[in-house]
Amino acid sequence: MNEIYLIRHGLIDDKTLTLDSDGINFANDLLETFKDIGINFLASSETPRCVETILPVANMKQLNIQIFNKIE
Repeated sequence: MNEIYLIRHGLIDDKTLTLDSDGINFANDLLETFKDIGINFLASSETPRCVETILPVANMKQLNIQIFNKIE
């Protein structure tokens, strides 16, 4: 059976709209969550905060992130 995990981006800095220190910690905590789970595909919005959130997992699993443009 395939499983899909949805992750909301971490907390952001209101001025830069990138992850703040708590958001970075959240992204790094995902490493523990997903360390023993087989993942073969990662997708993200093009928004930097979304990519930043999943990047640690992508690096750990040695996977590219499929980036999708926002739908206006």
